[in-house]
Parts: sequence; C-alpha cells; structure tokens
Amino acid sequence: MHAGGPHHPPVRRRLGLLGAVAVAGTGLVLALATPAQAARGGPRALGARGPVASGARGQPGSAAPGRAVAAPPGRAVAAPPGVLRVPVTGVIDPFLAGAVRHAVQRAGREGDGLVVLELDTPGGLDSSMREIVQAILDAPVPVVGYVTPRGAQAASAGTFIIAATSWAAMAPDTEIGAAHPVGISGQVLAEKVTNDAAAYVKGLAQNHRQSGPAVAAWYEDAVRHSVSLTATEAAAQGVVDDVYVNEAALLDALDGKTLKFGAGRSATVHTLGAPVRTAGLGPAMLLLHRLVDPNIAFLLFLLGVAGIVYEVVHPGIGVGGVGGALALIVALLEFQALPVELGGLVLIALGIALFVLDLKLAGHAFLSVFGVISLVLGGLLLYEPGSSARVHPVVLVLVVACVAALFLVVARKVLAARRERPVTGVDALLGVPGTVVAELAPEGRVRAAGIEWRARAAPGGTLPAGTQVVVTGLDGLTLEVERAPAPELGSPFPAAPTAPATPATRGRRRRPR
Repeated sequence: MHAGGPHHPPVRRRLGLLGAVAVAGTGLVLALATPAQAARGGPRALGARGPVASGARGQPGSAAPGRAVAAPPGRAVAAPPGVLRVPVTGVIDPFLAGAVRHAVQRAGREGDGLVVLELDTPGGLDSSMREIVQAILDAPVPVVGYVTPRGAQAASAGTFIIAATSWAAMAPDTEIGAAHPVGISGQVLAEKVTNDAAAYVKGLAQNHRQSGPAVAAWYEDAVRHSVSLTATEAAAQGVVDDVYVNEAALLDALDGKTLKFGAGRSATVHTLGAPVRTAGLGPAMLLLHRLVDPNIAFLLFLLGVAGIVYEVVHPGIGVGGVGGALALIVALLEFQALPVELGGLVLIALGIALFVLDLKLAGHAFLSVFGVISLVLGGLLLYEPGSSARVHPVVLVLVVACVAALFLVVARKVLAARRERPVTGVDALLGVPGTVVAELAPEGRVRAAGIEWRARAAPGGTLPAGTQVVVTGLDGLTLEVERAPAPELGSPFPAAPTAPATPATRGRRRRPR
C-alpha cells in the first residue's frame, strides 16, 4: 500500500481510456465543423456569444479583417461576431427601406456585432427615409454609415440616415448634404414641412453624432439651405467621424471602439478578423428598385396612358386596359420618389388624347402634330428644372417618334381598312367569277370561289356547262349569276367582271335563309 491510498491499476487504466476517448471526441467535433461555421468563427468556446477581446495590433488575439485570429497553442479562441454589410444604393424607396429593416433585424437574430450601411443615394421618399432611420434607432447592434465608393453621395434622405448612425464615415471624393425637402410638384414644400424636417435631423445629430452644437446646426442648415460638404470638409467640421479609403480601413479603425446605439445602450465592437457578409435586396425587389428611374418612369406613364385610352376607345377587359393600368400604377409609385412636375404629366396625357381624337375625327392631321409637340414638351418638363432627374433626349426622341409613327401610319391604315367594303360573308361573293358545272336552265350548279354552289341564271336564261359567269346576287344559298362579258379583241387579258353594285341587282339580293 502507498501513502496516497490504495493502489488500483485497473481503475486508473479505465480512467485513462475514458480521457483519451473524450479528447478524440472533442477533436472529431472540431474537425466536423461546417464551412459556414468556420466562416463565422466556428463553434463558440464554452457557448460564449459575446465578442472575444482583442489585444493590441500585432499581438495574439488580433488580426486584420479577413485574416484568421492566431490562437496560443492548445487554446481555442472564438472569432469576433460578424459584420453585416448592407448596400443602400439609388433612390430611397419602400423596397430599399424594407431591405434595410430586415437586414438590421437579421443582424440581431444571427448574433452579428455590427451593421455597416454603404450609402450612395441622391435621396428619396420621406416615409422610406424615416423607416430606415427608425430601424437604425431600434437596432440591437451598432449601425455604421459609410458613404462609398468614390464619387458617391449621401444627399437629401441620405443625410438624415448618416445623422442617425452610431459612427459616420466617408470615402474620398464623396459628398453629403442638400437635404431640403422636395414634393411631387417639384417645388419646395411649405415652411411647416421644412421646419419639421430641420428639427428631425437636428435631433438625430444631437443624440447620435458624437459632436457639438455646431455640427447639429450644420445638419439643420443642410435642410433649410441645401448646403453640402465634401468628405474632407465634413470630417474637418465633425459632420462625419473620419474619411477611410475603403471598407477594410474602416473596420480596422473601428476595432475596439465603444459605440452608442439604441436607447442609451453602448457596445465595444471588435472587427479584426470578423467575417463580413452582405445582405440587401433580393432579385425581384432589386428589379423593382431599379425601375425607379426617370426614363423608365416616363415610359411606363406613357404606356399606361396609351393603354387606358385604347381600352376606352375599344371597350372590354383586354390586354391594353390591364397592361395600361399596371404600367400606370408602377409609374405613379415611381413618381413619388422623383421630383415630378404636374404640368409635364398633363402635357403627356394631352398628347395621347390629341392622337386618339385625330383618329376619331379621321383626316385632321393637325391634331397629331399638336400631339407630338405636347409629348415633347411633357417629356422635357416632366421633372423639376435643375434636378438630376430628367428624361434623356435620345429616349425622348425615340419614344415620340415611335408613338407618332404608330398613330399616324399604323392606326390610320387600320381606320382606312374599316371603311372599305367587307371581304367576308355574303358581300365577298359579289363580282366573283365562276364556271357552270351543270347546265343552268335556269337553275343548275356553278363553281365559284373554290366551292360548288346551287345557282340560277339571271334573268331566267339558259347557260350551258363550261360557261364563264359572274356572281351578281344571292338568294338564300342559291347564287344568282349572269354570263361573263367576252374579252375584247386584241387583248390577251380578260375583261374585268361586271360591277355587282347596280341598283337593280342590289334590289334582288335577299338575306340568307
């Protein structure tokens, strides 16, 4: 016996065997981690969900974005929570606002530590902007605003979004500001609305920008006087926190910073070595979002008005009415995000109406000329003068030319065809040549228009088989025919058939039985 107690070698061997199995099982679990888990840092050590503190740069426990975090031998270190990148590009509309809201909620559900909104927007709907701002204020994690790439802007609604973020940054050669509210009439809205927008952005800047009263005053001036700043000027005046050449430099600078978010909450973010994912619009929503374009809105409105007018002229639930209604609805939705002039919309509708009126009056081409002029003026005056939204001259010329060709050429030929004598039914048989198959005495059989008919010679004469005849009338299903005139001597061509439209002949025609 030993001093430490009784000796039990079999028990020790069993304990050692169990320990080896446990170690092997742990290694197997780590080896079977999925690629997605590896990308997000693998299974959290001991079930930890929070970020792992990073050491000084260059020390163990820290790494640049995209590089694995070095761990001491024998110790497992979990990667920092992920970073969710959300592109905010183009006009701020309901599609983009919904995508930002869902992305921020997703970041909270999936344990991401930071959301980065990458902005490049000329502005958009006030309601959509406020939806994005509300999503930022209610976010479960800090939200960073970054105006990128070079040449991008955070104008109008984008300025409000930047003011609400926990940290604001810009890439070189970008700009921010010009946030004066603009309405559907293209005119600056009433003073009451301007005061409301100014107070809103000033409150956001005071509560969420880590700056003094001067910065909040600048945000207010951006709304009241449409002032703008470059990236360098904005950083120098404290409107944004700093300028970074790319996203990697931004994340590198954010590592270890404590950011405020939500209702008095704060968190220290760790971005070195954090996986970066992108969440934005799906394919269908991206298509709808990209339709918010001045040229596309102009085309849709024109097609919508034309379709509705066509349906009014030709009643019935058809392709023109349904397609026109859909195009008109989408165009009106897009106009809510664009500085539209109501006068331009009226001129476009007037142009289509003049074309249709010219067709109905038949022959008054001067109405179509005024229709072309009205369409051109409507396209030029559709959007507010001085704004970035406008119909491209090439698009305007091509569209007006196509519409003019449609109404002046195709539609006019259709109306002319309607005025011609019908070429089907009973009237189509009048004047058709035929051949007597069975002697007409006075009734027999005649082949005309490729069909054999019962026929009667007019006025009651006798025509032998083989005689060339011409149809002059129809009595029920019996053709009334007469001998075709003989061709003139010296002419290799037969004479034209006799005209069927004589008063005597037309008087003998009766309705089919």
